[in-house]
Amino acid sequence: MTESHLRLTPKETNILGLKKKLDLAKGIIEKGGRPSIVRAVCQISKASALQLHKEIHGQGPNAGLLPYDPDWIAKSPQNCLHASIYFNVLRKISTNTKACKGEIYLMSYTLYEQIVADKPKILNINRAWQEINYRVKHRLNAFIFESRAI
Repeated sequence: MTESHLRLTPKETNILGLKKKLDLAKGIIEKGGRPSIVRAVCQISKASALQLHKEIHGQGPNAGLLPYDPDWIAKSPQNCLHASIYFNVLRKISTNTKACKGEIYLMSYTLYEQIVADKPKILNINRAWQEINYRVKHRLNAFIFESRAI
């Protein structure tokens, strides 16, 4: 990784808090997370998310919006199975830890990857975030992140 030139904004004067956010952002980007998701999860600036992506991958992210399909889970049995695995891991971790939402999201996805290690990954980290947001927004799995901070 090249030398970083991330700047602290007036809101980011807590160095340890910023380090925690950047470590979380790094973990998400290394797994293929888009800068827009990193911004939402880690609450860092767009410039910081883009710069971190460039430093990790050596190039900027692909242009374009994330495609979202609210019926993705129902489109195939494999989608449903992989989403079920991920949501069960997410639920188990969220009820057994005091970690923040972003850490739970990354820990759950990492464990999902380990569970399906020898099979194709149907669910990518970006889709996982979209599915979480959809369910929380529509109160389908709202218990997952009750009273959790980022």
